[in-house]
Amino acid sequence: MKTLFSFVALSALLSGCVTHVQPHASPATEPFAQPRLLSDFNQQMTATRQQAEAGEQRAQQQYGGWLASAGQRDAAQPLLKAAAESGQPEAQYQLGKLLLDHQPGDGKQWLERAAEQGNSAAAQQLARYHRSGNPLLQDKQQAFNWLLQAAQQGDAQAQNDVGAAYSRGFGVKKDAARAVEWYRKAAEQGNALAQFNLAGAYQAGEGVKAQPLLAYAWYNVAVQNSDDRHLTQIAEQMKLRMYASATRGGKAAQARQLAQKITQQYVKPRKEPMP
Repeated sequence: MKTLFSFVALSALLSGCVTHVQPHASPATEPFAQPRLLSDFNQQMTATRQQAEAGEQRAQQQYGGWLASAGQRDAAQPLLKAAAESGQPEAQYQLGKLLLDHQPGDGKQWLERAAEQGNSAAAQQLARYHRSGNPLLQDKQQAFNWLLQAAQQGDAQAQNDVGAAYSRGFGVKKDAARAVEWYRKAAEQGNALAQFNLAGAYQAGEGVKAQPLLAYAWYNVAVQNSDDRHLTQIAEQMKLRMYASATRGGKAAQARQLAQKITQQYVKPRKEPMP
């Protein structure tokens, strides 16, 4: 196979993320850590490219994925297609995602093949595009089915979205109790939006008995887990509202104790920023 893309250029595009990853080292060895890591990365890139050009299917998927991430769509497509045609679900997903905007029919078919093999990312991608307004893909029932498949495989975002679908009756009969079940699954995996939605259900008594103390506790967890400023602000407002309600009912201490317990279980540890 003819070389499809300059290895040097691809390495420059992709190695930028590696330069920030430095292993812990003593002052004496630290200056040599980064070049050694980049050398290992370049060797891996060279080996993968050579294997892909020789027709090794896993290497085609990996190298094609690297090309796609570097914005080299035309170079990535034949490699991903070769791997996808061999039945690799990850390659099928990557190819479908690559094609979906410009060749939605082909993209949809590859995503479906990946999803049918259990690729939850492909199922979520299909659900997202079914809701996007694209005439070829717009189908509420099918969108829900793909979401449900991803959710059943444990994808927390899909679980939240299935809960939202049940809550609104999107592609499925409205069912507040089922919505809470799926919100809870995602919330217990640390999904901040699901934690917010679960808190809202406890606040409003939709699909579950109204429990303001639990609403307060889950809003508190959502505040701490959210990386979205808008969601954080709204959750903080609702949290304060629920705490005020608990205070008026003489249950402020109980609210704090419950929030502490749930926080210990479901607040994700924050990653330390790189030095």
